[in-house]
Amino acid sequence: MTPINEVKVDESTVKTMSEKETDPENLLKCSCEALVLAEDISKPNSGMDQPKIECKVANGQAQRLQRTVMAMKLKYLSSIAEDVIKRYMLVKPISYVYAYDNRNTIMKCKRSVKIQKLQLETTGARREAEEMKRKAQELKQEAESARAVAEEA
Repeated sequence: MTPINEVKVDESTVKTMSEKETDPENLLKCSCEALVLAEDISKPNSGMDQPKIECKVANGQAQRLQRTVMAMKLKYLSSIAEDVIKRYMLVKPISYVYAYDNRNTIMKCKRSVKIQKLQLETTGARREAEEMKRKAQELKQEAESARAVAEEA
């Protein structure tokens, strides 16, 4: 993984980021200095790496900016995330969602509340299925014991 460059960001850039909060697609389109992608993915197999987004901002604004960026990413990726989860949830649990923009830059974002809700629903469905299986097993055992009693008589 390539090292993350340090970026100095002035107040005007921070304000620009806040203004762009309303349009999540600007995250991919704008070349805002506040966003530094650690890595551009050029090989298809390198998608398993874990690039990070790091913001270096003047006057202690880093956390606010990172929250803004994460909110924008989650908003932008929520539809992609939902698709991915529905398709792959049953294969293995997902904790991160990966997406590519038109320049093949990888983005990784933690699962959103929506995704967690989907996971809970899936877990609930699994639990119900297990309970039904257990009840079926109990009924089967009862039927077998009844058959054994009938044979003895």
